[in-house]
Amino acid sequence: MGEPNSDAVPDADWMDLLTKARSGDKPALDKLLTVARDFVTNLVKLERGRTGGVDYSGVVQDALLRAFKSLDGFRGNTVGELKAWVRKTANRVLIDTRKKASRDAHAMIQVSESGQEQVLDRCPSPSSVVSTNQEAQRVRDAVAQLPDDWRRVIQLRFFEEKPWSEIAQDF
Repeated sequence: MGEPNSDAVPDADWMDLLTKARSGDKPALDKLLTVARDFVTNLVKLERGRTGGVDYSGVVQDALLRAFKSLDGFRGNTVGELKAWVRKTANRVLIDTRKKASRDAHAMIQVSESGQEQVLDRCPSPSSVVSTNQEAQRVRDAVAQLPDDWRRVIQLRFFEEKPWSEIAQDF
């Protein structure tokens, strides 16, 4: 697959990384995230045949985001517990994603008064996609021009969803 297999990372390293990440070690958190990403990717790829057209890379990203946002809530003390917790989170995201895809598919079909089914087009127009991409690029360019501290505040608030009170303590 080209990606390292998380099983190649010794269990002791998982727990060492977790302990360091919990104490605020950013490089350890980054490494734990990488190891967990590989683990979740492998889990979700095993489900690929049953994903029903769901984008598994989005599931991996959502599962990791959900798991690491709630890392403080993890109370386990073993690698098995950590992997089970991550697996459970990934499974919940996969189930939620499948349900949403199913609802979306049903919402796209409309029955007319004559009883005929019509498929509704819910895709954005090409011009709205271009407009959205251009706006996103303008925002990225503007954020890149900000001083480091300001960029960090934006990252904490809008990407890590930290409360203002916690952000203020960092500064």
